[in-house]
Amino acid sequence: MSSGRGAGPAAGDKAATISPRIIGPPTPEGGRYHREQARRVFNSIRNAVEDYVRLVTFKAALIAVVAFAVSALIWPVHARVGLRNKMADILRGAGVLYSAIAAAALQGADNEEQVRQLDRELHDLRRGVTQQMEEAGSEMSFARFNQGAFQAFVDQSDQLRRRLTAMAEDRGLYMHAEVQPKFLPSLPALVECTASAFSDLADAVRARSKTVASAPELERAARDLDSDVAQLREQRVTAPFTLDRMLPFWSFVFNLREVAQDLKQLESTLAQLE
Repeated sequence: MSSGRGAGPAAGDKAATISPRIIGPPTPEGGRYHREQARRVFNSIRNAVEDYVRLVTFKAALIAVVAFAVSALIWPVHARVGLRNKMADILRGAGVLYSAIAAAALQGADNEEQVRQLDRELHDLRRGVTQQMEEAGSEMSFARFNQGAFQAFVDQSDQLRRRLTAMAEDRGLYMHAEVQPKFLPSLPALVECTASAFSDLADAVRARSKTVASAPELERAARDLDSDVAQLREQRVTAPFTLDRMLPFWSFVFNLREVAQDLKQLESTLAQLE
């Protein structure tokens, strides 16, 4: 018992000696240690974030490089292909309208509603070409794009389209004139060659060709028409006919000749499309 009572004060003194070191304020050395640990944790987090940012940036740059390579080297140049297809569709539509007008004038075809519909469709095809031209010019590609030549081709096509629209409006006058191919034997041949030239030119634009297969035949047909017109005027064969009949006749012949000339001009510009 006495030994137990004697141990009490000693144990209390020991506890009193230890307590301040456990629950007392931190020493300066302990504060520096914790601050150092906090800096290390912060630096580790910062380094991890920086590594992640660098990785994301690298991946984004890699994706951009791959996308550029695919766009420029592997996949076709969509805007430029689309522009060529649009131009070809316009030429093909113009050829169909031309043939319908010629059929009304030379054969007396009752196709007024068809001509109007074809004319509307031709104007609808023209929509969006300007925007597609801008997209084609800004598209990434190593291939050269001669925007000036494409714009000239579109402008010449517009001129031809407007001429056909005017001819479509005068279709009734052409029918009233009762154009007789016997006056100009070369006229049906010119119409046929011109219709073929529309189709061949459209195919050349779409296929990136530099030549039009039917161009020589069209040039010969145009020369033959010029020869027939000169002979007709020299012989004054049309003198007995009234003016209200002959004016639409000569207007029709003139426009056919100008359409052939427009196609020849388009063919010369075709070689510059690239």
